[in-house]
Amino acid sequence: MDHERGTAGYMEYLPELLAESPEGGFLNEAVRAVALVALGNRGSLERLSLEGRKSYGRSLKGLRESLSRGDKGDGVLGGMMLLGQYELISGDKPASELWQSHSTGQRALISLRGPSQFETARGRALFRCAHIALQLKDLARRTGPSFAATDWPPEVFLAPHGRKLAELSSKVAIILNQARLLLEGKEGIGESLSSRTQAYEGHGMDWWVAVRSTAEEAWGMLGEGEAWEAWVPGHWRYEEAAGLHDLDIQDDSEYTYPSGGYDSEIDPMDILSAGPSTQAASGSGSQSGSQSRASSPDALPRSAFVFPNLLSGANWTSIWVMLCKLIETLIALHDALSSPLSPYPSSALFYPSQPQPSTFTPGGAGLTATPQALLMHKLRVYADKLISSFPYLFGEIDNEGRLVPGGHGKCVGAFFALWPLHMLGGVKVLSKEEKEWVLNRLESVGRVWGIRQADVLAGWRRRNPNIGKDAGVV
Repeated sequence: MDHERGTAGYMEYLPELLAESPEGGFLNEAVRAVALVALGNRGSLERLSLEGRKSYGRSLKGLRESLSRGDKGDGVLGGMMLLGQYELISGDKPASELWQSHSTGQRALISLRGPSQFETARGRALFRCAHIALQLKDLARRTGPSFAATDWPPEVFLAPHGRKLAELSSKVAIILNQARLLLEGKEGIGESLSSRTQAYEGHGMDWWVAVRSTAEEAWGMLGEGEAWEAWVPGHWRYEEAAGLHDLDIQDDSEYTYPSGGYDSEIDPMDILSAGPSTQAASGSGSQSGSQSRASSPDALPRSAFVFPNLLSGANWTSIWVMLCKLIETLIALHDALSSPLSPYPSSALFYPSQPQPSTFTPGGAGLTATPQALLMHKLRVYADKLISSFPYLFGEIDNEGRLVPGGHGKCVGAFFALWPLHMLGGVKVLSKEEKEWVLNRLESVGRVWGIRQADVLAGWRRRNPNIGKDAGVV
């Protein structure tokens, strides 16, 4: 970890907490539960998984006893987070409960711990780790932020860019919640004129003003998110690896490569005119053969990003997921504002924070992009960035951007890839083949790395292919 640069290790506080925890205590049992179920799942060793479940039960019992005594210490919060991680790895919870697992207890405990939890470096590290996990759940469920930006002192986050990111995430969660309340029941209603008109009937001017105001806020937040990307210091930045398809691959390599590309050189007007379901990766050979090869979980995208470390990669993918969710919300808001019942003329739908039309003209010289085309383009760009992140998270390329043999990655990298993969499975701009590649990758997290919740999430996506929401959203 490097505190001067604003970076830290994942669960950096855990060794110190374990040293203070009694043998057989709930924290030790929680660590044991996570380790055993992870090893058992990866090696298909049912005995280890069973021992992990037993440790989970003992840890949960001990944790409840500590809470009943009024214990609000660091070990209790650390134990809660570990038990939440156990449930993701074990896959014992249904998809409908994924984002709720232990999160209610964590929120309540953090509130009870109050300002005193920020007085020590360990307390601040615990809050950061819990805060990141809770923010992901907030974005998935669109129920508003667990904690507002005013709920923590500035020194909690190790550097200004980290603090700004936490503030942005809280603001985005607020906007997603506002949009959900306004548009609930109106998403996924179809594209026909009659269905769109029917969905927005009966609303007074106050509702339309609220939709317009939320859209303007969302445009502003999108601009802030893009400005943050340009503002972060060099040691947080990622680099693009050399073209993976140009590298010499050994004959015995386990990797195959998609014939088509998942690069971002996509004209959004093609997306709008053809529709995501009709897109297919280009390439030689028969269509079915090309698709099965390109959607294989062993296939690599045409470009890949190299991050300073895995935790940095997790931070960047969280940012891009957040921006994807924000853009999808903007698309839904714009759909309402551009309906026949909208009191706003189409010429008024270019918001002040939007780039000048001349900066984005996908229809060719002299043609101005509509807000919808611009949003679809931005969504495609961030989806491609997420796709380019997975080789590094899975340990398929090293810090120099070179391909490495399979099996050299770390489980935590696959853990970090779990929610971005699930979210991507519902992004409308991806082709059917790309979505299949995403779902195959998600299933490989369960098969190769033993994180069973990945199987649950992939199964939910396959049963609900046209739902842009995340599993567990109610």
